[in-house]
Amino acid sequence: MLDGRVDGIIVTSFTEGSEKRYKKYSEYLKILTMTEKIDNIPSVHFDEKKAGEIAAEYLIKTGCKKLCVARGEKDFGRVRGFIEYCRKKGKEVSLLIEEKFSGYYEDGIKLAKKLFKMKELPDGIFAFNDLIGVAFISEIKEKGLKIPEDISIISCDNTEICLYTEPKLTSIDTKFKERAEKAIENFIKIKKGEKVEDVVIQPEKIRGTIKRR
Repeated sequence: MLDGRVDGIIVTSFTEGSEKRYKKYSEYLKILTMTEKIDNIPSVHFDEKKAGEIAAEYLIKTGCKKLCVARGEKDFGRVRGFIEYCRKKGKEVSLLIEEKFSGYYEDGIKLAKKLFKMKELPDGIFAFNDLIGVAFISEIKEKGLKIPEDISIISCDNTEICLYTEPKLTSIDTKFKERAEKAIENFIKIKKGEKVEDVVIQPEKIRGTIKRR
């Protein structure tokens, strides 16, 4: 990139310092993000707030009373959507936060260990993404608790990993394939010097829905 062999980037992740870096690089590189909107950088992303609302609605409808969000320090839209929906329904939400957070399985293990240091365990958890959700399933089962009888979990992204847990991980479908295709389509237009509109894709279904007993 530094020696001029790269003239464009599609950004698919957001970690510590990302916003500052993307703003800096956008001065001399064509950048399109698949994260939430950053300044005037073109983006193709899913409605994060809606995803959080779907997660909250699911946990409340399945009978959860004590709700929790497992996330990083950055306040993503899915977290805001979840908390706002819960408060509208008169539900309080506890937070599990890992400061150095990239959304990987190891982060989930750290958050799950914090879970068991809480004075009162939640019965419904919204995991930031599927890898975090998988880590929670592993740690919760290791403690001898049942999912969803003791604790329900819902995550975000609807990736293939959801199929390999026991029980299968419930996850919001954020239509990654559709977003990727649209991002490539818009990036080609940007490369040609064409103007593009930001795209916000709506999350819809939940896969692997598990009813509480």
